[in-house]
Amino acid sequence: MATVRMTQQMADKIEKAAMEKWETANQSPEKNPEFTTAVRSAVNRMPLIAKMIEISNDPVIQENIAFHTRLSNAVKPFDARTEVSGVLLEDIPNTKSADHGTFTIKVEFDTPISVPCVDQWMTFDVSLNQLNSEDRNTITTLANEANQKQDDYAKARSDFRMSIKQVIDSCNTVKQLLDVWPAAENLLDAEVIQRLHTKVTRKIDAEAVRERANFDPDAANQVILTSSLLGD
Repeated sequence: MATVRMTQQMADKIEKAAMEKWETANQSPEKNPEFTTAVRSAVNRMPLIAKMIEISNDPVIQENIAFHTRLSNAVKPFDARTEVSGVLLEDIPNTKSADHGTFTIKVEFDTPISVPCVDQWMTFDVSLNQLNSEDRNTITTLANEANQKQDDYAKARSDFRMSIKQVIDSCNTVKQLLDVWPAAENLLDAEVIQRLHTKVTRKIDAEAVRERANFDPDAANQVILTSSLLGD
């Protein structure tokens, strides 16, 4: 096997490929179907959204919404809709932390929901306290579970990256890396693998030459050794 020096560029590529493999094998916990469904339902039941829809259906609003006046523009958000694909849920009590602070978590929806708004949002922020009181306890429990899973995922990812980086940094050659971690060959570029096996190919070629020439290297070596001993 040829000696291939471990360059920084090569090390970075191997680390990146290893992390891609890890992420494929370890699905991100951000999409928890139960949590996503609960948040989606809670947002659709928000008192503020319900009130805005109620206002938009008021005959006075409907009658005046078409006029191009400042007052009409002020109530347009009650009648307009935008499709959002997620929410930033804020002010969630951290029940798993000693300091009992709050945190924010992003929740992505598989299909968008329609909310009253004139702007085109991809996501919008919602305080836990804006939800119905009967939804808050369930959301708080599920949000803390999701947040803990995200923390655990982030730590596991960081620990794996650190271990990979330490192994790579401790190796001066690719062969050293493969001696420690044979499966790392799956992370190498084709060009690097070809360089690794260059000497193997030469050895195979040399054996072919010996066979074609009916060459006995042991006998030839003995001749050289004997000649040296006799002082030739």
